[in-house]
Amino acid sequence: MSKSLKVFLCIAAFSLLLFCCYTLYNYSILSLRVKFADDQTLIFDEAANQAMQGSPQEAIKCLEYVISYYPSGSKQELGSSLDILVERARANTIKIIIDHLRSETKLDLGNSPKAWIDHYTR
Repeated sequence: MSKSLKVFLCIAAFSLLLFCCYTLYNYSILSLRVKFADDQTLIFDEAANQAMQGSPQEAIKCLEYVISYYPSGSKQELGSSLDILVERARANTIKIIIDHLRSETKLDLGNSPKAWIDHYTR
């Protein structure tokens, strides 16, 4: 085997090793972000369930928690697909809680969580 062929094979093997390490690193980061997104959406589901079972005051606490729990860009890269997915789940949970409050209290303070929170915390 010629010396130039050995050099080429060493460079190719090293390049392949670097590519494998890079791919493993990216996969690990993606797996971690997916786990974070799963945890976040699970927390939102639990908050919605807790709000449905409690008093309006308890629902307001759940609403505040959902709004403040790891805002967009804190656990996920801002604007990423996973961030968008988490924010969609957050918005849906907020809507569920507000719909529940509207149904339980017979009040209609609109769709803004701030209006509901202000009404119950003044």
